[in-house]
Amino acid sequence: MKMKSLILQLFLILSSSILFGQTFYSLDEAKKHPEKVVELMLYRNGLKIIPSEIYEFENLVVLNLAENEITEIPADIAKLKKLETLELNGNSLTSVHPNIKKLKQLKKLNLNGCDFSTIPN
Repeated sequence: MKMKSLILQLFLILSSSILFGQTFYSLDEAKKHPEKVVELMLYRNGLKIIPSEIYEFENLVVLNLAENEITEIPADIAKLKKLETLELNGNSLTSVHPNIKKLKQLKKLNLNGCDFSTIPN
């Protein structure tokens, strides 16, 4: 009986990650399964811009773009309606696009180490 219970628990854990989303560490891999992308970890990738493909991930909750060379947050950031965590620390940002305020689910915004000249009210 314990073995059946253990197998059932393992099945539920595995199926929930398949059904409810996954963490991706590569944009190319994420593009293959856009509906499953819940967390996207692209820190330390030498990115100069936020790739436009990211805005296609409708279920994205966590986006980590820390320690790249990103200089601006584009207006399209508002397309990430489910985004709760945005890690942009250690980038070359000098301003934040006002559309960041449209991210109603956003709970954590990390901008440590950025050199800002303007921040929206």
